[in-house]
Amino acid sequence: PLDASPIVKRTWSCPSMCRNVSLHLRGTVYHAPPHYFASSPFVAGVALFTVVRHPFTRMVSEYYCPWKGSSSAHYNDSAKLLNAWLEERLQVLTDSSSSAVGCCGANTRAMLGEWDGHLLPQHLYVFHRGKKQVDHVLRYENLDTEFSLLMSSYGLHITLRSTKLNVPTRSTETRLTAHDLTARMLEVGRHFYRHDFLLLNYSASRF
Repeated sequence: PLDASPIVKRTWSCPSMCRNVSLHLRGTVYHAPPHYFASSPFVAGVALFTVVRHPFTRMVSEYYCPWKGSSSAHYNDSAKLLNAWLEERLQVLTDSSSSAVGCCGANTRAMLGEWDGHLLPQHLYVFHRGKKQVDHVLRYENLDTEFSLLMSSYGLHITLRSTKLNVPTRSTETRLTAHDLTARMLEVGRHFYRHDFLLLNYSASRF
């Protein structure tokens, strides 16, 4: 039993489940890490898995996001705009004086409120106080293989679709990649997501 999404959506829609109600979670509150809720939204005994990706490629993907990304990203593949947008967002989401600051100086209040969980460090979904909360962590870069192996290990004959589901939300002509990030933005990313690199075992120099 690996799919608990209906339970997640029903339970996490209730603000009273939040550990810290001062965060004022709104919108798709199931974007929040599990440890932000008073009780687990998952059925006891189920195995949990999640998918992570390289922080630098995720930064670029967030730029193209139709909900919280740049409003100009879909018609202007500009490396200059990409880096400017990321620098502005990460600066806003970094506030060492905030009472909601978590590791890496991430302003969790802003990330889970105004930004709906976007750009939130990925390790927060996997670890809590140094303890791993998820049974299986799959890598987006090798998702087809790792997902198939995981399903097989549970005796499940489930495979991923061969066609992408998010094509309508991101043009196939978009061309910016992590290689378009400036040296400064790479350094900002290495600092902001330093725990992602460390705990999720991604290289901060290769992508």
